[in-house]
Amino acid sequence: MLQIEGVTKRFGSVVAVADVSATIEKGEFFALLGPSGCGKTTLLRTIAGIYRAEGGTIALDGQAIGERPISARDIALVFQNYALFPHLSVFENVAFGLRMRRLPRREIATRVEEVLDLVRLRDLARRRPGELSGGQQQRVALARAIVVRPRLLLLDEPLSNLDAKLRDEMRDEIRALQRRLALTTVLVTHDLREAFAVSDRVGVMRDGRLEQVGTPWEVYDAPQSRFVAAFVGHANILSGAVTAVGDGAVTIRTDAGLTLVAVRGGLDWRPGARAWATLRPERLRLDPGADAANRFETTVADVTYLGNAVTLRLEAGGTTLRAQTTYVGQALPAAGARVAVGCGSGDLVARPDEARAD
Repeated sequence: MLQIEGVTKRFGSVVAVADVSATIEKGEFFALLGPSGCGKTTLLRTIAGIYRAEGGTIALDGQAIGERPISARDIALVFQNYALFPHLSVFENVAFGLRMRRLPRREIATRVEEVLDLVRLRDLARRRPGELSGGQQQRVALARAIVVRPRLLLLDEPLSNLDAKLRDEMRDEIRALQRRLALTTVLVTHDLREAFAVSDRVGVMRDGRLEQVGTPWEVYDAPQSRFVAAFVGHANILSGAVTAVGDGAVTIRTDAGLTLVAVRGGLDWRPGARAWATLRPERLRLDPGADAANRFETTVADVTYLGNAVTLRLEAGGTTLRAQTTYVGQALPAAGARVAVGCGSGDLVARPDEARAD
């Protein structure tokens, strides 16, 4: 288990990490997600011991490690650029950490061969990094990290240098390997798909702070701030004011004049207060029926074909909405056509301005 309590890291007058606290369970895959400059890599490197925190504590399996040097933290770190030794073979790169620990030669050979089997590189053991593909180099870096049997694995944007197809393949391999080893892992990434695909929980960072922590489903389906909603892909985020509060629903009139009905939830709703709501593109249905809680008459501005899906840019009373639907060969509206779209109250996410759920 990794416990981070009130960790702060500054560079001069700039606060890169601000009073961050989180608990990552043993064997959990946790992703730190956020835009460039949000502090996620700084937090990772502070956990690793590359940087020293100005405040707070870091503990691994109940032992404080914040004052230990990086070599004494029992942590392995995989860098974005892999950091392989170009003059050493695959075998020698993987064995490097074990040799630094002065393990017996026979044990080193056994453990290196075991992890090379795990990452499917035994047949390439004598090659050098320059003779490998990007995906193979990434697997060497992973093998070098896990061969020392760390208590914590840290991954710093490990897939960013790979092309899209290879990135998807390596993402699946990393997740399968992590599950097989039950290794506590923290991943830093700005890629939403990558974080959601591999992690048990996600922490979204903003300006050095954790904005929200939850499962991928919780972060996407119940964003607790406008920032999180926008970052995880909620394209239709509308501002307005609360006009009515009922037992189970709240009504919001947007600044552009649309009326939205959302589930009330355990939030403090007050008539007249400012609020925001998001209509997720995939939850907006074409021709939803007259009884839909939210129904809008729109004009199609643009249609984008994406193979298995189609996105539509719609205009509704001065508001631009985006809808996405699975494409199975059905007839699609053309630009300029009038179409009705809508969703249920439970398909909408609504919050008082910057409020958090109970």
